[in-house]
Amino acid sequence: MSTLAALTIPATAIEAKIEAMLDGYKTGKLLPIEDVAALMRSSERWCYNEQTGTCDWSDIYLDVGSDGATFELIDMWTQDVEIILTEKGVFRDGQFICGTGKEYTQSLRAYDTARNGYLTGRELYALKSEIAAVYAANQASEPACFDYLFEAIAPDEETITVTQRIWRGGETDPAEDARVTLHFNKDSAEALTVR
Repeated sequence: MSTLAALTIPATAIEAKIEAMLDGYKTGKLLPIEDVAALMRSSERWCYNEQTGTCDWSDIYLDVGSDGATFELIDMWTQDVEIILTEKGVFRDGQFICGTGKEYTQSLRAYDTARNGYLTGRELYALKSEIAAVYAANQASEPACFDYLFEAIAPDEETITVTQRIWRGGETDPAEDARVTLHFNKDSAEALTVR
């Protein structure tokens, strides 16, 4: 019985091995992709540009291997429609996670916050087609890659902060950087919303 209870209680702290991995990192240090992968495996949710519990968008890492990661992306497509879809990124050059160029809308779920219900049938099909067209336009060139800079660790808040940079054609634009808060507490991660 105590074993079952131990399995169902969520971790409420950043693991010691993660703290040890980041020990000595200075603000702005580039994280090797193996360290990023460890953060993906250990965290509950990544919240982009968080402000008082609300994210521009968020990721939940479902499976992280040596060659890449599968994650659930949660974002607002319109003011009232929240989308959830599963994507995969591949690790590259010991530094990056890169898009695969594949279109993932078959996994798409969409929730209409105004009507308090999921889109189904023709409505969902039309939204999938709309999003697939955007994917096709964005993937016309080589898929984007992302790397991460360490910012801070807050053990009391059970968060780690990194900066995500996006790379296209070997170049990055600081205007596109995102501040990412990695949540390690399941309850606080589940309480996050997207705007």
